Amino acid sequence: MSTLAPDDPPRAWTHPCKCTLIAHESCLLQWIQTSQQNRSRAPNALKCPQCGSVYELESDNPVILRLLDAANRGLSTMGKIVTIASVTVVVVSLGTGVRHFLSVRSQPYQSL
Repeated sequence: MSTLAPDDPPRAWTHPCKCTLIAHESCLLQWIQTSQQNRSRAPNALKCPQCGSVYELESDNPVILRLLDAANRGLSTMGKIVTIASVTVVVVSLGTGVRHFLSVRSQPYQSL
């Protein structure tokens, strides 16, 4: 007995890898999406839970969405690089300032 309403289309089955895993396409996509949102499961979201094969997803997204997605990934990477560079500059500046302060402090006071 099916729990689907008469108006629901039949679910497409998929065999996403070489092992025995067979799943509804929509269920598999939902599982991938949920896994990607969980930090601990995200690295394995696009891998078969049984054999570990990497899934290759095909998308019907328009070219503009794919370009925007690529730009978003690039900007995200650039943001990380800028953050690391900024922290490095602050740490180096602070270290240089402390070293200068200590060297000036260790010199005897000279009046004019």
